[in-house]
Amino acid sequence: MVNRKFLTRTFPLFIIVSVFIVAAANLTVANAQEIEYYLNHEWVKIWVNKDGTIDLLYDIEITCNQGVIHYVNIGQPNGDFTIGEAKDVEGHVLSASDVSSGNYYAVRVYLQNPIYAGQSARFTLLTNVGHMIWEDEDNPGNAGMQFIPCWWNADVDNLRVAVVLPKGVTTENVKCTPDWDNAYNDSEEENKLVIYWERQNLSPNEKFSCGISFPKEYVEHYETRGSWNICWLYSFRSLCH
Repeated sequence: MVNRKFLTRTFPLFIIVSVFIVAAANLTVANAQEIEYYLNHEWVKIWVNKDGTIDLLYDIEITCNQGVIHYVNIGQPNGDFTIGEAKDVEGHVLSASDVSSGNYYAVRVYLQNPIYAGQSARFTLLTNVGHMIWEDEDNPGNAGMQFIPCWWNADVDNLRVAVVLPKGVTTENVKCTPDWDNAYNDSEEENKLVIYWERQNLSPNEKFSCGISFPKEYVEHYETRGSWNICWLYSFRSLCH
């Protein structure tokens, strides 16, 4: 499912946020001039669907320090993804296309207008990704997901990761690593449980890994290749060039 009605909502800031999960991305420019940039924020929200897929929402705000930025490549966890919609903070629907190559999987989002030194842009991208929920052999009876948000060749001021779990999952039967920063039932998500992490001031290429496990009865399908199989995590590093 990729038709999420709150795609253009301005996300609240602190612990009461609707959960965000961060995933890897890639920034590129359309000319040869070297660019410098940083991320004001990288927020991602993940919905674990009953069918074992996830809906993955990125909320990115990026500032250009040098050069010109025309588009941003947002990495995807694997090649089994469907593009939903990209929008900027003003509500413009942005052009988005699959630019995957080899074992690199990404969606290119073209900004409404290029940004120059001292300017910022904020946009969202929604995709649906399959083959994300795995049998958790370390916790018999569970299935789960391990996720590394996008990492960038730049500073990230604020990183947020949030997961909306299937209806019925509770804090008593969920396991996660690292420990959550917050866990709450969201009335805007049919009172489903949300697990939330937040980190500040990430250095260039710094990675944050998070994992979550819950009773597998809450999904209709999960992969069985092995426990916490994360071979796909290394294919969506974020780069700027």
